[in-house]
Amino acid sequence: MDLEHATDDMVKVAISAILSDSQFLFLKEGLSVLKQMDRRIVLGQEVDYWTSPRLLTFFIADNEKLGGGGLAIGTTSDPVIERKEHLNRKVQTLFRGDEEHYQLWGIAIDASLEIADEVSTAVPYIIATFVMVMIVVGVSLRSGPVVLLTALGLGAMIIWLKGLSNLVGLKSSTTLDFIVPI
Repeated sequence: MDLEHATDDMVKVAISAILSDSQFLFLKEGLSVLKQMDRRIVLGQEVDYWTSPRLLTFFIADNEKLGGGGLAIGTTSDPVIERKEHLNRKVQTLFRGDEEHYQLWGIAIDASLEIADEVSTAVPYIIATFVMVMIVVGVSLRSGPVVLLTALGLGAMIIWLKGLSNLVGLKSSTTLDFIVPI
């Protein structure tokens, strides 16, 4: 019988058998500290009847097929790590299903991709900050040429810092692309 066609009682019996086996102790450790276990009769058998508000689980993939190397959690523009994070998102979508009876949350599965998404939403705020600085300079100094010089100076500084980082050999990264304009 497959899981799709199994009844709730059949699943309870199977879970009891799996969690009773010492080979699968790591699954029991993934249950919440609020887990509860009662002895009940299910389908004519006395089983451990488990309830838990949370379950921590994972999936394993072949690292060499994903490009090798390690997994860096944080800001990186390494295409190998980005491919791994895209895989993590696909697996999360697959595990989520319809989320009819549960909610699935991925923890630190796509930090670089998420940071890249957040940086792209920060660009309008950086532009707005630039414009507000120009307004403050214009209102406080009441001089169009000074506003123009300030704008040219800020633009030159951003270009200079970005160019300097490239000259020194720093690779473009999410952190560098986000911090330099600020």
